[in-house]
Amino acid sequence: MLLMDDTHLDEAITVINKLLDIPNRSEAEEEYLMALTDLVEIYENAHVEIPPVSEVDLLRYLMEENGLTQADLVPDFGTRSIVSEVLAGKRHLALTHFTRLAERFGVPADVFIG
Repeated sequence: MLLMDDTHLDEAITVINKLLDIPNRSEAEEEYLMALTDLVEIYENAHVEIPPVSEVDLLRYLMEENGLTQADLVPDFGTRSIVSEVLAGKRHLALTHFTRLAERFGVPADVFIG
């Protein structure tokens, strides 16, 4: 499969999703999945611009996706006021916040670094 435009990209992603749904992929299916994933990554790096996201927007998104409230983040930040200040953009995340949030959400810590 050659990725030449967004239509091909959509088709490739559909195939990737179908392959990911197979519980016990054969070796050939696994190799095809890896190759197709590489092609999608190459195409997206060349043609898809991902706008920068602020640490606050990312945190709000992750909270929403995981059904969390500000109170749920107090253990990661230490106090409710720190959570409020970060979400209001009045305070930046500290290194300890990066690591705790990365662990909580299962993402690399550097996604929070602007």
